[in-house]
Amino acid sequence: MRLTGVEYQLGYPNQEVRQAFSSQLLEQYSQSDSSVMDSISHRIYESIANLEWDAFFAEVKEVYASIPSIITSKEKHFHALFHVLMCATGFQVYSELLTNKGRIDTLVYTRACYIIFEFKMDGTAQAALEQIDTKDYAERFEVEAPVYKIGVVFDEASRNVKEWNVEAQPRGE
Repeated sequence: MRLTGVEYQLGYPNQEVRQAFSSQLLEQYSQSDSSVMDSISHRIYESIANLEWDAFFAEVKEVYASIPSIITSKEKHFHALFHVLMCATGFQVYSELLTNKGRIDTLVYTRACYIIFEFKMDGTAQAALEQIDTKDYAERFEVEAPVYKIGVVFDEASRNVKEWNVEAQPRGE
């Protein structure tokens, strides 16, 4: 926002406010009770913390299935909802994170690892992983902690996650 030549950037005062705001958005999108969304957010948190990707995507798919059909079926809308969902877990989440070779769709940092998500609409999870590798998105995180690269495909017809593929990159490799 610009006012009289001065630039301001609005943000959240802390992680708790960001998490609460994201939870409220999810409740509104899904028209679900707060306890339901809190439970899903907790299960997603646990599945990420334990690197249980099948459980993670089962929860993500449940959230997408709860969204009314008024949401358009464009990649950017799936991506935005994914960002809000990840913020509701309490992890550090960055979307459209710039690198020297491109933009990471979503990065989740857990203190134990980095998780790089690349999204495709009606493509393949392998193509998404290849983009992560081609643009070397993991380069800036490799020396700090393990990196998990996840290619995700959204399906326009079902308006949900269609396919995913995960590759682990241990620390320093």
